[in-house]
Amino acid sequence: MLAVRPDASRARLRRVASRAGRCGGRPMMAGSGMIDMHSHFFPTITREEAHAAEPGLAPWLAVEPGADSGQIMVGDRPFRPVYRALWDPDYRVAELDRLGVDLQIVCATPV
Repeated sequence: MLAVRPDASRARLRRVASRAGRCGGRPMMAGSGMIDMHSHFFPTITREEAHAAEPGLAPWLAVEPGADSGQIMVGDRPFRPVYRALWDPDYRVAELDRLGVDLQIVCATPV
């Protein structure tokens, strides 16, 4: 289950999506604009939600409130350390903007 984000986050993601295929307001030609071809997203699934889906096997995200890093967990076992861009769309969009990335392809997180 995906966590519902505030309208501001969704609006920001829509702006990024509307830029897909465009650079500086102009249609992108081959070789223009920067594309991140491999990234991941993991929703803020709680331990309880994971347990309800598949006890001991479903992954969940362990993050302290307001923290910039966390851990993907499988049951009670740490699987992989992660940072805020994995679960926070606003943070990710700001990071993409800062790095000059125009488009990002998001893949399933391997767990």
